[in-house]
Parts: sequence; structure tokens; C-alpha cells
Amino acid sequence: DNWQARNDLVDTLEQAGLLQEAVEQLHRMVEQQPEFPDSHVRLGDLYVKMGQDEPALRAYLRAVEIHPGLLEANVKAGTQYLRAGNYVDAASWFSRSIEINDRLLTAYVGLSVAQHESGQEAEALSSLDLASSIEPNSTLLYSEMARLQLKSAVQREAEKYLELDGV
Repeated sequence: DNWQARNDLVDTLEQAGLLQEAVEQLHRMVEQQPEFPDSHVRLGDLYVKMGQDEPALRAYLRAVEIHPGLLEANVKAGTQYLRAGNYVDAASWFSRSIEINDRLLTAYVGLSVAQHESGQEAEALSSLDLASSIEPNSTLLYSEMARLQLKSAVQREAEKYLELDGV
């Protein structure tokens, strides 16, 4: 049908690197079926590839508005907030993602990064600790835990030096 032909065209345009044209086709698809959340997620993904974070976030939020339990859209909204430096909203979206599926490692990592960046060190490490119960031998978790612990140690050392200098 016409919708499937457009979907195939979006695939072709994306593979050819014609992202703006793919976005235009996706907008036409969304006009045809505005309540289909996967089209909004895909639109958000194309915007991310184009480096357009605000339209990407709007697309993911629209997908969640249509289908609140759509895990992919929730995680991607959290990621967009994280990229924008909005750590409180990022943590909220990753927490929602964990409520939808508490076995998704990336949601815990995203939550821990958001918590760390907003100064919640203990919570960040706790989130990673919870994730390690899901996948105990994850190199992603090991590297993220090491990164957070190193950043915390460096920050503590810097604070000591500032105190010694009377700053």
C-alpha cells in the first residue's frame, strides 16, 4: 500500500544519506497516521542523526504521548534530556523506563549518569549497583562504575586543594 511504499522510500533515503528527504517523507507518513508512535520514534531517530536534538525530543515525547508504555521512546527521551544537560528530567525519564522494564541495562546507566551529573553520587552508584544484579559481568557497568568513581575521587581531591588554598 501507499504507507508501506513510503516506509520503503524512507529506508532508501536514509541509507543513501538523504536524511532531510527521509524526514520529509516521514512527516507525510505521520500526517497519514498521526497516532502511530513508531513513526514518531523513527522521526526522532532521523533528527538525532541530523544533529537536531530539539525536534528529536519533540518526536519522542509525541510517541510517548500516544503510547506511554513505549519503552524505546521513553529511553530516547531520557537520552535527549541527558544530551541537553537537563539531568533532572533525564533521571525522571530513565526512571519511567525502568518502571516499564526493569531489566534494561541502558536505562540504569542513563539514570546513573543523570544522577551523577546532578550531584547525586550515592544514588548514581546505587543505580549501577542495581543494574549489576541484572547483568553481573557487564563491561558497560564496570566501565561506568569506574568512570563515576574516578570522577568522584578527582572532584574530592580538587575540593581538598581549594580548601587548602582558602578558596
